Amino acid sequence: MVKKLCLAFLLGGVCFAAGNAAELKRNDSAAVSLREPATLTAPKGPRGWYWHGLVQKHDSAWNLRDDVYALGFEARNTGKTPFNGTATLSLAEGQGRRDRLERSSASFRIPPSGKWQEVELPIASFDYARGEEYFLKFISRITLSGTGGETEVRNFRFVEAPLVKVTAPVRSKAAENGVAEYEFTVKNVTPHPQNLRLTIPKRGWEGMISRLSHDMLELDPGKSASVKLSVKVPAKLPSGAHEATTVKIASASPGFAPATLEFITVQRVPSPFLLRDAAGWREVAENVRKYDWAKREFEKLKKLADSWTPPAKSGVMSDQGTMGVVRTRYEEKFRACLMLYQLTGKEE
Repeated sequence: MVKKLCLAFLLGGVCFAAGNAAELKRNDSAAVSLREPATLTAPKGPRGWYWHGLVQKHDSAWNLRDDVYALGFEARNTGKTPFNGTATLSLAEGQGRRDRLERSSASFRIPPSGKWQEVELPIASFDYARGEEYFLKFISRITLSGTGGETEVRNFRFVEAPLVKVTAPVRSKAAENGVAEYEFTVKNVTPHPQNLRLTIPKRGWEGMISRLSHDMLELDPGKSASVKLSVKVPAKLPSGAHEATTVKIASASPGFAPATLEFITVQRVPSPFLLRDAAGWREVAENVRKYDWAKREFEKLKKLADSWTPPAKSGVMSDQGTMGVVRTRYEEKFRACLMLYQLTGKEE
């Protein structure tokens, strides 16, 4: 028999479990063993998989990539030996792609005790390849199982962050009139008040000037505060120059690792966005004729371009259902062909 625990919290039209709103009642619990795993299923939405522009979404799944730090629950092992358990995340069914991970697992152990014990499984502890983390946006089922013995679980919840959750809707901008402004939110997710210090670590050779609207925050449990970051971009910086600004949020609480958030600011590039105009390509071609180092670079470019045979017809369907010119794995060789044509004028 599979025990089903339904957790739901409506967030932006998507069923999502979060914080206290998602906890089971204190007197509810489920036994977990090899024979009887416990399954948590995301509430069903009316659409399932659907497209929002070029972005794929699912209204019957949890987003564990962007909104969740860890899975949390309480467990009690009244047996005489440790309980070895496994938590498994499962991708929503019917997504139609063969290259997307379907499940990922993490192990945990509950020592014998008559008392309820707090358990947290960070999402980063699951065994998915870090390049495949996109599948975490579409988790429809979470299963808790064991390899021996039995334990009870209750109060399953999604943990937003270790102590402080920092979010920003936009983390990169091109400066407007020499200034880029960002707004981000700092939330205290602990049951205790927090005194927080906000700083911008300096390396000593920054080209942009960054300032925060607050350098200290006092937050009660569950409370949030908005902070503004202003980045001044000097006019002397060239078009396309960019710089990362890291905001660090540290707490007076012992054992707290500072939270960080990175913003990337760019000196605006005037339109049109060209690699080189006609005069620029003539200058590159002249360098090839005059300098040995440019000749060597040209030969490398020609060798790369000659190693690729374009497809018989252009137009390929992407995994997202949109049309493209060529597959991205050919991007480097495709670019080399375009650059060689600009330098030689030959169609080969």
